[in-house]
Amino acid sequence: MRGVRVAGHVAEPPVGGGRPGHAVVGFDGSDASHDAVAFASGWARRMGVTLDIVYVADSPWQWVSDAGYAGACAEAWDAPAALSSEIAHAMLGSALSWSYLVTTGDVATELERCAEDLDADAIIIGRSHRRMCSIPRRLVRRSSRIVIVVP
Repeated sequence: MRGVRVAGHVAEPPVGGGRPGHAVVGFDGSDASHDAVAFASGWARRMGVTLDIVYVADSPWQWVSDAGYAGACAEAWDAPAALSSEIAHAMLGSALSWSYLVTTGDVATELERCAEDLDADAIIIGRSHRRMCSIPRRLVRRSSRIVIVVP
């Protein structure tokens, strides 16, 4: 998997065995993504799967501007680190197995790639309140797995 695992928790495996599944949830710090993580946590707990929370950052090369390379790299990794703290706080005390992954690229493509790499059962994403947002639409149209869009 191309992403970097930033944080996580491994819970005891459920009694009864079976294939350990995964659910990938997109997270960017927005209210919609917080709602998606809340929904996905309950869904993953009921399904007995690991929750893989994925932040897709812009490529650090896209951030290079007048600030130069060093400033661009620092800025590119500040957001995922701050979001890691939010996720760790939100998942504190959860008995759920979870991980927080950071990757770069196109959001829909990277969420699908993470789901493929993890053999995830589902991709869960919050609905954007912007009219022209196509990420959920693109995932629904091209994914070979369940896509849940949380309103």
